[in-house]
Amino acid sequence: LYTTTEDGPVSLLRDLRSGSSNSNPDVLVDLGGTLIFAADDGTSGNELYRSDGTEAGTQRILDLNIGSGSSNPAMAPNNILNGELFFTADDGTGTFGTELYKTDGTSTGTTLVRDINPGALGSSAYGMQELNGTLYFAADDGSNGTELWRTDGTEGGTSLVKDINSGGGDSFPGTMHELNGELIFFANDGINGIELWKTDGSGAGTTLVRNINPGGAFSDSYFGPASNATGDDIVIF
Repeated sequence: LYTTTEDGPVSLLRDLRSGSSNSNPDVLVDLGGTLIFAADDGTSGNELYRSDGTEAGTQRILDLNIGSGSSNPAMAPNNILNGELFFTADDGTGTFGTELYKTDGTSTGTTLVRDINPGALGSSAYGMQELNGTLYFAADDGSNGTELWRTDGTEGGTSLVKDINSGGGDSFPGTMHELNGELIFFANDGINGIELWKTDGSGAGTTLVRNINPGGAFSDSYFGPASNATGDDIVIF
C-alpha cells in the first residue's frame, strides 16, 4: 500500500505481504476518514483492512475466514449507511456462504447483517445504493431468485422489497440511482424484458416506469444521473 499527495512523492505506507509477492490492496473506501480495503498478507488470505494513513495504523480489521482461506470482501464507495460500510464476504465455515456484512472499521463492529439465503450458497448481494436512510441492493434468498432488497443495517430491518420476476425467476435489479426521492433501476419482470423501474421502498411503490421496448426484448440497462439546463435532476440512458 502506497501514499501520495497531489504534488508530492509516492511512498510506501506498509508492506502488507513481506517479500516479492503482492498483497493486492483493492476496493479502497473512505469511511469517515479511515480507509477500508481488502488485501492478502499471504497468511490470512484476502481479508478486510483499515488504514489511518500511518504504517502502525494500517492493519487487518478481522480474519473473517479464519486461517489461510479468503473471505474476499467486496464493497464500493456508495455502500455506506449511518457511518458503517456494507460489504459481502464468505466466512468459509460453509454455514452462510457469501452474505451481507457491515463494519464500522473495528473488529467488534464487523458483523453479519443477515443470512439472507440460509445455507452454504449465500445470497451474493450486489449493486448497493442508499436512499433516505435505507440501503437497497439485489440478492438471492434461495426462493425468489435475485430480487430487490432493502436494509436499515439490522437483521430485522433487512427484507425483500418486491419479487419483481415472481416465483423463482431472477429480475436482476441493477444500475441503481436516486432520483427525486425514489430509486431508479433496471430489472426484468420475466414479461417485458430488462426495462426501467422505480421504487419508493415499498412493494406497492415498486413499479415499471415504462416498457420502452414493448414485448420480451429489453431496452437497455445502462444509465447515469445528470442535470438538465434548468438544474433539474434527471437520468440519461
